[in-house]
Amino acid sequence: MADAKVSRSTPGNIVLTSFPDRRDRQKFNDAYNDPSSGILAHRKSVSQPKIAGPLTYTGQGLVGSDIANLKTGLASAGLAEGFVASLSPGSCARVANEYYTTDEELLYACADAMREEYKAIIDAGLTVQLDDPSLAESWDQINPEPSLADYLKFIQLRVEATNWALRDLPAEQVRLHVCWGSWHGPHTTDIPFADIIGSVMQVNAGAYSFEAANVRHEHEWRVWEDTKLPEGKVIIPGVVSHATNVVEHPDLVADRIVRFADLVGRENVIASTDCGLGGRVHPQIAFAKLEALGGRRAPRHHAPLAGIAALQGPPGPHFAGLAKLVETGQAIGPHHISNHAVPEHAHSTPRYGAAASPIPAGDTAIHDSTGY
Repeated sequence: MADAKVSRSTPGNIVLTSFPDRRDRQKFNDAYNDPSSGILAHRKSVSQPKIAGPLTYTGQGLVGSDIANLKTGLASAGLAEGFVASLSPGSCARVANEYYTTDEELLYACADAMREEYKAIIDAGLTVQLDDPSLAESWDQINPEPSLADYLKFIQLRVEATNWALRDLPAEQVRLHVCWGSWHGPHTTDIPFADIIGSVMQVNAGAYSFEAANVRHEHEWRVWEDTKLPEGKVIIPGVVSHATNVVEHPDLVADRIVRFADLVGRENVIASTDCGLGGRVHPQIAFAKLEALGGRRAPRHHAPLAGIAALQGPPGPHFAGLAKLVETGQAIGPHHISNHAVPEHAHSTPRYGAAASPIPAGDTAIHDSTGY
């Protein structure tokens, strides 16, 4: 996040301003400043880091511990595949910078540093999820609103830095998460998904995760009517939302899944949460949302679905394994921005979770993108 100072962009020169100066917050200032509104409820203030020297990666021990914890949890839950979330270079660069002279220098320094973490996760046989709200959320953090051309140039540099960090790493072990920020604000100043989908799809990932259950963005499933999903790629739309305590009805979840399956092919869809549930809804509600997150009802409206994550009915052994991660504290990692749920005392997301791959027609699998 940018420093607390107010920054102003000019045509051809985009800079991120502070969170209190976001356009959504300025537009709804009374609501943001009223604790009873629930927008920023139960969020502890934290100090913001500043870059004062050359960036280097020092998290080898931490990521090694995360990998070991995840593999232990996966084994106890009887699951084979998993992912570890990690900051994208663009999100890494959203801190105050007092050292690098240009945006490009900062982004590539972040890319070089974070590449070590990405490689460690992939070398361990896991998938790395790059959490990159910077591609969408940054739009609201630019004041005044920039031209679309300037913004696309701004995020293109972030896409290129990300691909530099991912060079020679297997795309099938990379997934990208894009969101508009998980706080409970009005989000009326979010950029349309259609405006950035071309940039998002340039990231060298095998799967693309995005908000699709949030009522501000649910209508944007239409993006996939005009966007061709490249061969071998998968989409991971959110079909349950962090933005409401209301638990989605399983039939609604099925409708959402089928909508995407009809557009890009049933073998290319994995159902997920929109963003982090932890810190946004109570854990009891989060578990209820996870029970609704699945694909078993979808075949009633569609041919048997391959590639659709299914989680329906009462919690089974996969839940027990995930619950064990939480009880032992192993599902809590340092990451802050993601589409995964964590216990409410954590910032926003766990560091890791279980994953689902495309599955044979008629079978069911679980895509626990949650860590709960």
